[in-house]
Amino acid sequence: MSTDFSRFSIIDEYTLEELRREYQSSAPKDRIALVAGLYQSGIIPPYDIARLAVEDQHVEVRQWLARHARHLDYREAIDDDPANGFRFPDRNLVEHVRRDTDAFVRACLFENPDIFATLSYEQWCELFVQSSHLEKLALVRNPNMQGVHKLLEAIFDPEDDQFKLTLTEREQLVNALLLSRQALSENHRKGSSVFAQPWDARLFSRLWRLINKWPKDARIKRNIYLYVGTTIKTKAGIYRQCKQPTLRADILRNVESDDSDTLELGMKDPDDLCRFLAHAKARNFSTVRFDILIKKDDVHALTGLAENASLSLSQLEQIKERLFALGAHEEARWASETIDRLRRTQLPENPETLFKHDVYSEITPEAKLNFIGQSMLRLQGELDHLTKLMEEHLNPPIK
Repeated sequence: MSTDFSRFSIIDEYTLEELRREYQSSAPKDRIALVAGLYQSGIIPPYDIARLAVEDQHVEVRQWLARHARHLDYREAIDDDPANGFRFPDRNLVEHVRRDTDAFVRACLFENPDIFATLSYEQWCELFVQSSHLEKLALVRNPNMQGVHKLLEAIFDPEDDQFKLTLTEREQLVNALLLSRQALSENHRKGSSVFAQPWDARLFSRLWRLINKWPKDARIKRNIYLYVGTTIKTKAGIYRQCKQPTLRADILRNVESDDSDTLELGMKDPDDLCRFLAHAKARNFSTVRFDILIKKDDVHALTGLAENASLSLSQLEQIKERLFALGAHEEARWASETIDRLRRTQLPENPETLFKHDVYSEITPEAKLNFIGQSMLRLQGELDHLTKLMEEHLNPPIK
C-alpha cells in the first residue's frame, strides 16, 4: 500500500473519515500495514481507528495490535493529573485487549514493551502472579521485564516458591527468557530500536550460582551455560565443579578468547571435545608452550589449534604437518582451510596484487582503499625525501 501518512499529521473530521474508510476497505494485512505506517510516521492512530483494530473480526489484526501497539490508553487525565480522574474512562483499550476472546491475543499484549514500560517491581510481581502460564511466557520475553533483576532471580531459583511454579513451567520460562534475550540482542545489532535491558556482572554471577540448585539432568542447564554470561572468576569456578562433559563444553562455547582461566582448564580437560574447543579459542601461546603442544599426540587439541585464527601462518603450517604425521588427514585439511582464510584477509605488500587476484576477494572495498591510501602516503614520504636529496645535490651549500 502507498498511503501518504503525512496527510494524517493532523486529524480532523475529514482525515478521520478517510482513515476509517481506508481501514474498512482493506484486507487484514493492509489494515496492519496502515496502523504500522502511522506509528512509523510518529502518528498515534486516533481512538476510532484503534478501536476498530482491537475489535477487528480478523484475529491476526488483533494479535498484531496487542503485540506492537505503542499506545492503547486513550483516557485523558483531568488537569494532566491521573489522581484527579479521567475523561473518557472507557477508552483504555488495554483493558479491552485483556478481555479478548482469544487467549493468544491476550498473551501477545504481555510482550509489548510500550504498554508495560514503567512498572515498579511490586507491579511486575503482581502482574506475573495474575497471569496465565501462556501470558507469563510472553511476559518474560518483554524487554522491560528482563530488567527486573529480583524477579528474574526468583524465576531462576527452583527453590523459590513465591510464584507457585512447577519445575516444568519454570524451565519453560527460563528458556524463553534466555532465547528471547539472544534474539533481541541480534536484532538490536541489526538496527532494531528494541533491546533487552542490560544485565550487570553481579546478576550474571547470581544466576550462574543458582544453576547448582537445578536437578542434575535438567536440560535448562545447557541453555544457561550457553546464553548467560558472567565474570571470568565465576565461570572458572563453575567449570571446576561441573561433572558433566557436555555442560563443560557448553561453557567453553560461551567464553570469549580473553577468558584465560576457563580456557586453561578446558585445555587440560580429559574430555576430547572440551580440549578441542579450548584450544580453538585460546590466545597468546608462548613459543615454548607452542613447541610443547606441537610435539604431543593429542589429535583433538591439535585439531582445535588448526581452527585457531590467532596463530601465525607458520604455526598453522606446523600444525598441519603434525596432524598429517599422526594420520589425521581430514583434520590437517582444517588447518589448510584456516591458512587459506587468513591469507585471503591479510593484505599483500604489493597494492597491485590486492586487486588482481581472487585470493583477496574477502577483503572489503573499504579495506582495500585504505590500504592503497596508506601506500600512497608512504610513497609520498619517500618522494619528498628524494626531492630533498635532489635539491641538496643540485644546490650544495656554499662553503
